Amino acid sequence: MKSKVQFEIPDSPGDTMRAMIQLEPPIWVTTPLGEGHCLVLIDYGVSTNTVWLVHIFETGKVYHVDSSDIRVMGNAMYGIEHPDQPGKVNEKSNRSKARR
Repeated sequence: MKSKVQFEIPDSPGDTMRAMIQLEPPIWVTTPLGEGHCLVLIDYGVSTNTVWLVHIFETGKVYHVDSSDIRVMGNAMYGIEHPDQPGKVNEKSNRSKARR
């Protein structure tokens, strides 16, 4: 796996470190909006959940999805079952939830 990583080191002790990781190849995931590929991970530090930038297959749209709403898909080659889709929501009601 070849990924590009960008870090922002805190200037002062009160700041948190942030990281952005471009995944190559992308990770196949399921979200409340449907299945898609995670293209980028954004980590804002220990006090905030990681944000997954996901391209949704069905609509072609890209969303920022909280890590608690992500399930990584299984792999039949290794006998890993696909997970159940997290609580499905409609697109309009998810806009505020997906951008926490």
